[in-house]
Amino acid sequence: IYGNQDADGFYIGQTENGHIGYVPSNMVSEVETNDSETESKSTNVSSKKRTPSVSTPTNPKSIKKMQALFEYDADEYSPNVDSHDELSFHAGDIIYVHGS
Repeated sequence: IYGNQDADGFYIGQTENGHIGYVPSNMVSEVETNDSETESKSTNVSSKKRTPSVSTPTNPKSIKKMQALFEYDADEYSPNVDSHDELSFHAGDIIYVHGS
């Protein structure tokens, strides 16, 4: 996930296979992590990502480890007409948030 939460409560996220979309903030929760884990993710994400439409901080201190609280299928659960722009995930999935 990149950047800050928007006014509607969404983050911009990217899957490991490169799909970029929105992630609802009420579906994830921050979990504790250690510095070496976030440093590793910072390097891995930076080397794998396509250029997102937002800037991505590379400082590991700005990375938060979050866990999906619920299963979220954007096509099924999203109230938005542009649900194809949202990411789907499973309960328990780990998502790294770059930003706040």
